[in-house]
Amino acid sequence: MNDRKDSLINSIFFHKLLKASVKITHCIGPILEEIVFDLFEEEVAEAEIEKFYSALERISQNNADQMMTQNEIRLMKQMACLPPGYHAYDDLRDWINPEQDGKFSKTLGKLAAQGWLSENKETNQYKMHLIVADVIALKLSISLDDVSTLIQTFIEKLFVDQNKKNPVDKFTWVPFAWILLSRFSREDSAEIALLQNNLAMVLKNLGNYEEAKVLLEKAMVYDEKNFGKDHPVTAVRYSKLAMVLKDLGDYETAVTLLEKAMISIEKKFGKDHPATAVRYSKLATVLKDLGDYETAGTLLEKAMASNEKNFAEDQPATAVRYSNQATVFKGFGDYETARTLLERATISDEKNFDKNHPTTAVRYSNLATVFKDLGDYETARTLLEKAVISDEKNFGKDHPNTAVSYSNLAMVLQDSGDYETAGTLLERAIICDEKNFGKDHPNTAVNYSNLATVLKDMGDYKGALQLSQKALIVFNKVLPACHPYIAIVKENNEHLKKTFVL
Repeated sequence: MNDRKDSLINSIFFHKLLKASVKITHCIGPILEEIVFDLFEEEVAEAEIEKFYSALERISQNNADQMMTQNEIRLMKQMACLPPGYHAYDDLRDWINPEQDGKFSKTLGKLAAQGWLSENKETNQYKMHLIVADVIALKLSISLDDVSTLIQTFIEKLFVDQNKKNPVDKFTWVPFAWILLSRFSREDSAEIALLQNNLAMVLKNLGNYEEAKVLLEKAMVYDEKNFGKDHPVTAVRYSKLAMVLKDLGDYETAVTLLEKAMISIEKKFGKDHPATAVRYSKLATVLKDLGDYETAGTLLEKAMASNEKNFAEDQPATAVRYSNQATVFKGFGDYETARTLLERATISDEKNFDKNHPTTAVRYSNLATVFKDLGDYETARTLLEKAVISDEKNFGKDHPNTAVSYSNLAMVLQDSGDYETAGTLLERAIICDEKNFGKDHPNTAVNYSNLATVLKDMGDYKGALQLSQKALIVFNKVLPACHPYIAIVKENNEHLKKTFVL
């Protein structure tokens, strides 16, 4: 017996999540002790080990629900849908929203005393071990109704109001959404679709585009089935999925979805409604990436007309349209107009958010590229250094947004003659893009091409040609034949070939 206790003491908490949970849900009972031995090593009090072990044995005997009150069962189900770490008492009370009758604290304490929960008395925190959570989910059949308050809590916490909130503040709630979705992976409901949607938007901001895509596709299937393809809710889902596909470089599918969304919203609300203006603007940004500046410009003019009618000039929605419209003017070579629009957008964002907000950083970066085109490298560099600091602080050095800022700053430094630093930044950007998107993504190809121009300026014509050819292969694969990037890279390649031969 003492040997068993010693082994349990050294192996109980923080188990090998997948291995242990799979084993216990398939092999409850006869080999329970072997399963517990598979847990990670962490020394804890012997009494706590015994309580935990006894709780698992009670679960394995199929009588857990007969030994608990309805309040205890309800709380157990809620705890089984939270991440396995410790949670503060005040947070649990807020998330689960129990009746304010004093029972919540007593119920938590009783479950901890019985070994169902672990309690840190010094910090007043509680957790449910993931093995217990997995088996509770299996044995007590948790339904959506059982945890509807919890689901609604995290739907709200994950919601990103782009006009007010910093999306970085939402990152902490991602594990909470994932475990809820894992508990209801086969459920088909409006609440789950909304949770998938809100989690996807946070994942998009994190740069996890593939995971965001999968979640939005699931939500879209639910919307099409329950609302129909012409419903405004479905149109919003099309639009959000399209912008993730744009980030992934799938421009054609993004255009198809945005055209569906635009037609649906125009039909429902009319051409002057703010929701319609959003669809015009989003479709324009994708068409711009495809090189169709004419259609993009027309759509953005419609969006601006609607915004000026419905919003004040310093509203965040208007700033977004200014920024999008500026990128089209930049594409046409009208840098002065682009600068004016981006300066308005930047002033608005600094007022509505702050200088360290991700949206403001994007505006600094976009405005800097226009100053670069105008030959004002000092101002461009100052703005881009602000953007880099903000992106590294908000997202880290491996995020796609940070890679864009590295690349833009590198291009300014190249024009200023600082080839070494430019090359270093572009190498960072390429590593980041290859990690986040792969080698066949247009963002990655752009940075191949950018680094090629820096290598050319440094006299490394062979290295420049190799990278430029890689960029052209990707562009030919993912962009239409008429896209200006293809013509630019082809011209660069021909020049490099002649120079390299000479």
